[in-house]
Amino acid sequence: MIDPLKKFLFIHFRRTGGSVFSREYYRETKRIDPNYIETTSQNCSQVKHFSYKMNLRYFNNYKVEDFYKMMIVRNPWDLVVSDYWAWGYPPSAQAFAAKRKRSSLNHLFKHLNEKYYRSFREFLTRKRFEVYAKSQTMSDMIIGCEKDVNIVRYENYDNEINGVFNDLGMNCSYKRMDKKELTEDYDLRYGGISKRPIDYREMYTDATKDLVYKLCKKDIKKFNYEF
Repeated sequence: MIDPLKKFLFIHFRRTGGSVFSREYYRETKRIDPNYIETTSQNCSQVKHFSYKMNLRYFNNYKVEDFYKMMIVRNPWDLVVSDYWAWGYPPSAQAFAAKRKRSSLNHLFKHLNEKYYRSFREFLTRKRFEVYAKSQTMSDMIIGCEKDVNIVRYENYDNEINGVFNDLGMNCSYKRMDKKELTEDYDLRYGGISKRPIDYREMYTDATKDLVYKLCKKDIKKFNYEF
């Protein structure tokens, strides 16, 4: 997400709450200026997960290197669990019906005949995921601006994101769901043969824990994460 007016660049990595942040950012921006128009609204899906270098190339008419930059990072063990429940586990009937009403998610229905992975270990050990995990790293997203990017940790989002909004001269009213709200949300979205635990650690065995370490070692070390 890029806002040339405020000279702000949000480097959006998957499964880090970035879409929620973007909605809150634009909501607050439009509250301040009702006439504000989202710069990337017409090509959002194309540029949504651009790395810093890709933003430099794509938006070469702006001096992106001078922008205020921010990225949200997430514990890789937690992030991979989120990957599984988002893409590898069948959604509940209620969630599926709700998604069906959203044209932006029509692409999901093109893949209904593909295999879902009800086993977390099976999901982790498929070759396609291994390639994906190693090629899509948080570390690579900020190559070229490592010393000039504000890193917000997903685990401390409510506290740290306020600093970003303050830097931008804006207010933030969003708060992440508490445990009760999250449990209700998970029950709605993942009401299949098993329930998604609140604590990602419950998904792991020693073997799968080590497997994710090997796949995501670069980010684990870069951002000093522990299991």
